[in-house]
Amino acid sequence: MTVAFRIDSPGAARASLNSYWEYPKVRRWLLLGTAELPTCEGVVVTRGTDGWASVLATFMKSRGWTELLVRSDSTHETGAAPRGGSVLGGRELMATVEGLLRQDRAVFALEPLSPYSDAYSLSLVPDAAWRRWVIEIVGPGFDASDLKRGDVTPHETIEADVQLPAEAVVLRRRVVADDRRQARSWLLRVAKVARQLKCPPAEVHRELQARGEPMLVQPWRYPPIREALVASVVRASYRARGEVAARLLEPGAVVFSMSFVGHQARPVFWDIVVPSEKYRIG
Repeated sequence: MTVAFRIDSPGAARASLNSYWEYPKVRRWLLLGTAELPTCEGVVVTRGTDGWASVLATFMKSRGWTELLVRSDSTHETGAAPRGGSVLGGRELMATVEGLLRQDRAVFALEPLSPYSDAYSLSLVPDAAWRRWVIEIVGPGFDASDLKRGDVTPHETIEADVQLPAEAVVLRRRVVADDRRQARSWLLRVAKVARQLKCPPAEVHRELQARGEPMLVQPWRYPPIREALVASVVRASYRARGEVAARLLEPGAVVFSMSFVGHQARPVFWDIVVPSEKYRIG
């Protein structure tokens, strides 16, 4: 039997990293923790975890949660892997996790942050020196998977420099998508959410209102992100370069995926994507 690791600090992430090295997505999520980037706390279970249901229930009870955000990974991921990112509770949570474990997948169950409550989601790409960055952004009601999987085109693209020695972040160029592209992306997002919520697209707005998650409003128009928010996560990502290079990847060969969650714009990093691992995204 294997031990379930609760990841709630950089130290916990470091202690468990070697145990899940064979699982690329779990490994990259743990790397966010070892790099001290803001991310969700969670717990990792595998098919060999003794009493995994009790582990999840105890974790939720300790945090006062009734749901968890479910992601999963395998040692040999393919393009047919199940999509993660659903917030589930009760019997549906346990049945879903059981099904994933039967497929010999590792499950990392995280703080239940809804994919419908993101104010902004970003992909951040450094050059080989980590000094120049390209940032792609989608706005309120969209989530990080929309960028990671190419479900929609960015609402804004920013080019930024990190200037030394002060690590000042300077935004050099900002390009906001035109109204036609924004409208098209909104329709694609509504269709995606409708599939997830199992309702007609015309009912998405009402369903999200009922859930208390009205980010994807109608009419929808992208509000350009504040420069300070962009600068804060570019700087944080830049400071992670040593840990990333030492632990996992060659400098430059990364894409950081993160969101600013809710109206308070809480920063949450989801993944450090390796472009060569195109089927290891979820």
